[in-house]
Amino acid sequence: MAEEAIDYPFEQIGNDGSVHEVMPGIFWICMPLPFALNHINLWVLKDGDGWSVVDTGLGVPEVQELWRKAFDRILDGKPLKRIFVTHFHPDHLGQAGWMAEEYGAEMWITRDEWLMGRLLAMDTSDATIANTAEYFRKADVEPPYIEELQDRGADYNKMVTPIPRRFQRMLGGDKIMIDGREWEVIIGLGHAPEHACLYCDELKVMCSGDQILPRITPIIGVSPMEPDGNPLQLFIDTLGNFRHLAHDTLVLPAHGLPFRGLHARLDYMRDHHRERLITLLSAAREPMTARQGVDVLFRRKLDAQEIRLATMETLSHANMLIERGNMRRTEREDGVWLYQTTESGHALIAAAAAE
Repeated sequence: MAEEAIDYPFEQIGNDGSVHEVMPGIFWICMPLPFALNHINLWVLKDGDGWSVVDTGLGVPEVQELWRKAFDRILDGKPLKRIFVTHFHPDHLGQAGWMAEEYGAEMWITRDEWLMGRLLAMDTSDATIANTAEYFRKADVEPPYIEELQDRGADYNKMVTPIPRRFQRMLGGDKIMIDGREWEVIIGLGHAPEHACLYCDELKVMCSGDQILPRITPIIGVSPMEPDGNPLQLFIDTLGNFRHLAHDTLVLPAHGLPFRGLHARLDYMRDHHRERLITLLSAAREPMTARQGVDVLFRRKLDAQEIRLATMETLSHANMLIERGNMRRTEREDGVWLYQTTESGHALIAAAAAE
């Protein structure tokens, strides 16, 4: 993707609850995250006689206090009416319960995302942790990283305020009126079960959540709950859901800078994953584990959390290749998965080399 195809009309703001107006009635708030990716962008939209938010930040006291200060600056005594949540990840859904309780706002979310959030918040069982540990063991992740995960336990519920028991369901293709303008719900799959983006054609603006980011691609990972799933195929297939949008759409992502150049970004993500599929196939001429595949696809030093996420992403590429018949999976005597390129996979490598 040529860098000149992407335009960044704004500079980065601080991740300390800073507020920036990107256009009349749309405010950008940047909140901290305690990860290598140290921020999340959240959006406050004028909504008639009140306001709505898109995503809510991590469910920790620090973020709550920053929200109070931001609301004191923005709301001007008007009510917070709606909470639009793009997906269940705790940096997006984390404060929705608090906002609903504190401000009486209604949460809007797709059903699959609500169900996943509710499930993970309630399921803190040892059996769930054991299933996750076994998944990473079969992927050949080093025992210390698995032990750290087990020691931490099921911690999703520690990163979200109590998730509302009721919600307003969003469906792909829905048209939602916000401040007298129509916003279309566009669903993207792969990163999350039913990720919702919100697009206003009149304003040429889209709140893209994690589905479309400017400089990184969202994590497309195989879940321990669905180890044979094929989320990467779902992600690539639903890139087409955004092709009808205006070329000059201002994309408001959850991470990184707002940008224009949506179609170039869609092309890049498609091509990026195609290249990684070929890279993994080329490395698997001899049997290899998923953990060995991580070192092929991620050529930098990773911490424990990054290794687990990178393993899930490596498995998404492997599972897509398996479903296409380009790779096979067997098991070692100890149950660890082994991956190897098939004859059709070798032909795919040759075809890519000839392009």
